[in-house]
Parts: sequence; structure tokens; C-alpha cells
Amino acid sequence: MRADLIWLLNFLVLALNDTPWGQIAPQVIAAAATDDEARGVITSFMKDRLTSIEEVFAAAAERGEIPSTAPISDIAVTAVAAPYFRKLVAGLPIDETWLESHVDMLCALAGVSE
Repeated sequence: MRADLIWLLNFLVLALNDTPWGQIAPQVIAAAATDDEARGVITSFMKDRLTSIEEVFAAAAERGEIPSTAPISDIAVTAVAAPYFRKLVAGLPIDETWLESHVDMLCALAGVSE
């Protein structure tokens, strides 16, 4: 599960750091607060990311790696929201070291069995 999460979330980190999405994301997110079309774009984008993350946790639950009672949807939101908050709001770096720490926290929240 950890490797899957790092692999998936690394795409988001790279997008925010190294692609045009990282440059326009602040404007799209701000526009979403007042514009239905922009809200639709960001909602669709986030839904796809959340679904991918939820699938990783659901598979882990099926394998017995995490409890079936783990709050998968809430953890998925945390998984995706934290990089945006850290980069765009707090102005902190999102790099490999941070990503690994973030995934470790997500695994702990999910109750990963060692």
C-alpha cells in the first residue's frame, strides 16, 4: 500500500512542482469559489484523484493490511488536500522527503498492520 500511495501521490507532487498545472492551480481553485464552470473543472479533477487513492486503501483493506473500518474517504481527502495546502497556502516545499513522511502518516491514520 505504501509504495502504491507514493507512486500515485508523486504524480500530484510533480504536477504541482513541475508542470503548468502547478502554475494555474491557484487561479482555478480561486475561481472555483465563485464560478460554476471552474468549480466543475476542479471537482472533476479531484474526484479522479480521490477515487484512485480510495482504491488503494480499499485494496489494502481487502488484503487485511488495514482495518475494514478505516475511514478511507476521509484519509483520501487528506492525502490529496495536504499537498495543495502545503504548496499553495503554507508555501512549504513538497518534495520526496515530505512525500514519504506524508504517506507514512496516511498509513498510520489507516491503521496499517505491521
